[in-house]
Amino acid sequence: MELYYRADRLSRPIAAPKIKTLTKAYGWCDAPLHGQYNRPIVEPFAASHESFWRNDRAYDLVITTNHNQRPRIQGFGSAIFLHVANADAIETEGCIALSPKHLRNVLARCAKRAYLVIKPAMG
Repeated sequence: MELYYRADRLSRPIAAPKIKTLTKAYGWCDAPLHGQYNRPIVEPFAASHESFWRNDRAYDLVITTNHNQRPRIQGFGSAIFLHVANADAIETEGCIALSPKHLRNVLARCAKRAYLVIKPAMG
């Protein structure tokens, strides 16, 4: 689990996870057949990926999760992040989104070895 933030938009968060300052080169590979699948990458990057440097505020503060990290299973899911909720969006593409205030509250309460447990919906 790592925390990334946009220093040009936010002050450095006080949090337990590793903190990295985002640059325009940060991204995440979501191409299931690529060797860097579900891993951070440096842009430019030819395979399918998601850029962390966005015009909206969603990734101003983003925490990566360990979902499908070890072992990586192709097609089992990539890039489940905890990030800032966009004001105009009511859903994500598989992530967990919170208001900036609530996300900072969660970070402030995280212990050094915090765990996020995602349970599948019942029904």
